[in-house]
Amino acid sequence: MNQRIAHKVGTAIGLGSMLVGAAVLIGAFPGGAGATPDQVQSTTSTSVVTGENPTCDDLGDFEFEFKIDEQPVEGTTYTDPDTGFSVTITDVTEGNPMTFSFTTNTPVSAVFVKAGNGGILYLFDPPTTVGTALASPKDSISHVSFCWNGPPPTTSTSSSSTSSTTSSTSTTSSTTSSTTSTTVMGSTSTTAGGSTTTMQAVTTTTPPGGGLPDTGSDSGPLVVLATGLLAGGIALIAATRRFGRS
Repeated sequence: MNQRIAHKVGTAIGLGSMLVGAAVLIGAFPGGAGATPDQVQSTTSTSVVTGENPTCDDLGDFEFEFKIDEQPVEGTTYTDPDTGFSVTITDVTEGNPMTFSFTTNTPVSAVFVKAGNGGILYLFDPPTTVGTALASPKDSISHVSFCWNGPPPTTSTSSSSTSSTTSSTSTTSSTTSSTTSTTVMGSTSTTAGGSTTTMQAVTTTTPPGGGLPDTGSDSGPLVVLATGLLAGGIALIAATRRFGRS
């Protein structure tokens, strides 16, 4: 009877050690395969615009425009054959005001919802591919314009490696600078009768060698601990079974 109890206890401890080891091993590697990184939340600002039919060029410093020249229909995808831009309309809600949502294949900086003698301009910072519950100024929509810019201009500078060699001892020294990219982004605020465009430069520095920044994560000790727990659990179960047979 005592041997049977010892056999059960040893097996239970071995299994517990293996389970803990497996849990530690899984936790040692953050993030799952195919996980999607969090996207930057876009900030939306709105303003009322008066006028008959202002274009994206009238509304701000926008390079491209795609216009749905009708009341948008839920479930419909509209495509611009010239630029390849496409937008799918969802969640059209009747009422005063009428609202709708959209998804695009290209990030847009602004959407202008026109009805009657005016409309509402929605600005997105940073540009977005998703818009939710955009409202018309009344219970209908005459047309919707989507405004966007191409990829922002970037400037990159890097210095080449330099080497020097002495006659007595062969010594090579190299100096490599990090690469700095400057991105110019535009944000536009529009009020009745005019618009103001503000340009903002965002500088990003890449470490020498082009590698990703070190996140400071080190899973080595956890892997060693997990391996030890798994091996110990297996050994304990094996020893318990051998003891039970003797």
